[in-house]
This record gives sequence, structure tokens and C-alpha cells, in this order.
Amino acid sequence: MGVRPGRATENWLSGLLMRLSVVGAFFLGFVALTPVLATHAFGLDGQLAMSGTSILIVIGVALDLIRQLEGLLMKRQYVGFIQEGVKAK
Repeated sequence: MGVRPGRATENWLSGLLMRLSVVGAFFLGFVALTPVLATHAFGLDGQLAMSGTSILIVIGVALDLIRQLEGLLMKRQYVGFIQEGVKAK
């Protein structure tokens, strides 16, 4: 990347975050609008319009649950490691 520490790095990171935010905003807009457009295009029930938001919520909860489970599994490994270290003394 060739970016030195200082003002150049700050500008580069700001630009990168801006590009990522724009791409993320378009993706979220796509996810939110797709069910609404499908409802109108195919004449489906209006309850489908809520599914874009529901999908985002379900995915967010699932990812958080996975992170919490991974954390608990790592905690168990560390507890076993700490107890073995105490026995060795």
C-alpha cells in the first residue's frame, strides 16, 4: 500500500472507510427494498415487505450467538489451561 504513518495514513483510512460505508449502504438498501419490490412486482401479500428487515435482524442475532458460543468455548479452554498450570506448581 505504501502509506506512511501520519496525515497520509489518516487520509487513506478515511477514504477507505468512506468507500466501505457507501458499499454497505447500497447493500443494505438492496436487502431492504428487494422484498418491497417483489411484493409489488408479483402481487404478493403486503406482509412480505417486512422480511428485509427481519432477515437483517435474524442474521445479526445468529452472528452474535455464534460469537458468544465461540467465546464460551475459548473460556473453557483457558480455564483448563489455568487449572493445569496451578496443579504444576
